[in-house]
Amino acid sequence: MSSSCATIPPVHIAVVAVVMVALGCSELPNGSASPESDGKARPDQELWDSKIIWSDAGQVSAVIRAGHVKRFVGAKLVEMDEGVTVDLFNKKGNQEGVMTGLSGRLDERRRVAQVIGEVRLNLFGDDKTGPTVLTADRVDANDIRKTLVATGSVKIA
Repeated sequence: MSSSCATIPPVHIAVVAVVMVALGCSELPNGSASPESDGKARPDQELWDSKIIWSDAGQVSAVIRAGHVKRFVGAKLVEMDEGVTVDLFNKKGNQEGVMTGLSGRLDERRRVAQVIGEVRLNLFGDDKTGPTVLTADRVDANDIRKTLVATGSVKIA
């Protein structure tokens, strides 16, 4: 299986600019692996049908919903599964798109999100760009740099 990396065109980066930052095509940094992977740590919080709101100075940039959420406070890591949906908002507070996937991870320290597995990103567009749909194996995003990076089998329509 071949792997590719594609970045979203600049016009669409502006649409989701208030949401996330590019990680390149890398994994979360060493030391950010799931604390449960060694079988010792348990999540500090475990929730079902949950919503996480990302905001800056009171302005919502994303609303993240997942069927199952595990939060590891010390590692500043959130793992999500049972379906993940991310509503993306612009600086004016208008919804600009929605991203869905099977699972995901949030690195709270770096404000980096990964949506993993059968990812579909629908950007609503405007009169100039129109709607855009991107599918990928994974989309990494960072709320500080305001960019998205799609990896794996990437298609843009």
